[in-house]
Amino acid sequence: MNTVVEIQGWITNSYHQRPKKKYGYPERYQIEVAPKNCYEVFEIERRAEEFKRLSDRFNHYDYEYEHEDEITSGDSIIFQTLREVQAHPDLECLYDEQMIGKFVRVVGHFQTHKDGNVYISYHILEPSFANIPDVVNPDEVIDETDW
Repeated sequence: MNTVVEIQGWITNSYHQRPKKKYGYPERYQIEVAPKNCYEVFEIERRAEEFKRLSDRFNHYDYEYEHEDEITSGDSIIFQTLREVQAHPDLECLYDEQMIGKFVRVVGHFQTHKDGNVYISYHILEPSFANIPDVVNPDEVIDETDW
């Protein structure tokens, strides 16, 4: 099964610079991305259920309770990891609050916790300008003689 997830979208929530703290869990880096195409949220949920169904770890765990998977939050996809992610230099210098609203490309893959819960880790976080109308890449040189 293909576990790779690649999404282009707008950051709606960020714990990239300062990890999110949750009682009873280790600190984790997390971003939430509203995808460019809204149908991708449903596709990710479908793929997560398929991954969970095919995962050996989920079928053989011995825990008394099951936590809810953290795949989506409303219209956003949740990416999380325990390891610090090296983001593109344009994003690395921003605080979490400044990252909200940035159009990015995120690459990660489906994984399972030891209790069988599915989550999406992320490894690549970079600005994205591809296929977005009315967005000008600030690195491109504009020739004013063409006006």
